[in-house]
Amino acid sequence: MGAYEFVGSTPVHITGDFDDDCDVDGDGGDLDVFEACATGPGVAYNPAALPEPEPGCTLTPDDNGHVTADSDKDGDVDQIDFGVFQRCYSGENVPANRSCAN
Repeated sequence: MGAYEFVGSTPVHITGDFDDDCDVDGDGGDLDVFEACATGPGVAYNPAALPEPEPGCTLTPDDNGHVTADSDKDGDVDQIDFGVFQRCYSGENVPANRSCAN
């Protein structure tokens, strides 16, 4: 799903934080999840059968069938989505910038 910060009472998703620890890092969490969900440009993922091998993509598709690693919501997880991940990368135990994807 991804972590959320709150602005007042409104939850704000932290892009790239797939392990819900409020940072975006490569230390056994966020980058591993992204890599497990990557399909490539123009290679759509099937929300009912996400990429494998084990453990495979562990993200749950939203109501529109998109996983959070698909930051541009175009049905694939590719280099465009990785570019967003890179912009949001904060490092281990460093709070991510909640507007990094903009």
